[in-house]
Amino acid sequence: MSISESSDKTPTYTFAHARSITAAHAERTAAKNAAFLLPHLKPTYRILDVGCGPGSITADFASLVPQGSVVGLDISPSVLDQARDYASKRGLSNVEFVEGNVLKGLPFGDDEFDVVFTHMVLVHNSAPVQALREMKRVTKPGGMVACREGDTHQWWPELPGMSTFNKMVLKTTLAGGAVAPFTAGRQLGAWAREAGFEADTGDGSKLWRGASWESKILGNDRKALADFWVNFVGGQESGYREKVKMAGFTDAEIEEGVTGMREWADHPDAWYAHAIGEMIAWV
Repeated sequence: MSISESSDKTPTYTFAHARSITAAHAERTAAKNAAFLLPHLKPTYRILDVGCGPGSITADFASLVPQGSVVGLDISPSVLDQARDYASKRGLSNVEFVEGNVLKGLPFGDDEFDVVFTHMVLVHNSAPVQALREMKRVTKPGGMVACREGDTHQWWPELPGMSTFNKMVLKTTLAGGAVAPFTAGRQLGAWAREAGFEADTGDGSKLWRGASWESKILGNDRKALADFWVNFVGGQESGYREKVKMAGFTDAEIEEGVTGMREWADHPDAWYAHAIGEMIAWV
């Protein structure tokens, strides 16, 4: 077992599938969130999207491989129903959605897919190397495993309440079983090599790694981000507040973090950026 993996392989998605989370995920697109992969796709490819959520990226993939097919996989039946509805509204016939858990074994045979993709899945995972091995198993020789995973979050100014907020999110995510909630992106290459992929040869022909940033700097963008987190962490709908308390934080500390987020959004110098690691590993 990797030293970066938890001995408890039972996965817990700390953010669950609250309406606010699913709505945010539904805004993702292949053009924005899988841009590094798109130049490598061919119209006949068969693609697996692991942790597909409400299926917005999955559906985009289906439109890009009209002679191929796409499978979206997720652990949540209710979210898969949303994905099916979304794909149906787009009139896509070459995409299907199945329930499954990468850590319990993908419900596919060996060498079935040209591309296996994840977006913000390993960052919440208790055993990322095991997950990559399983994704490698179902990828055809010459195919690709492509991942886009979160890394460090940078906030300015460094307000006291924001320090509390970041500690809450980190500790709660770790308590849910994730092993690298703020460092997954930078570890993708190391995890891939441990999973049996070839190392970077210098030209990116076997293992390519890159990075991108998502930022919230304009006033309206900052407010939207703050409103999301205030409602998600401070409210009751998502169940996240109880998870934060189970991780050791008091109601007073939660309110301190929520207040800090509001103060950050209103600060004239507020700035936020999220570093994201990207990887394509060839089989």
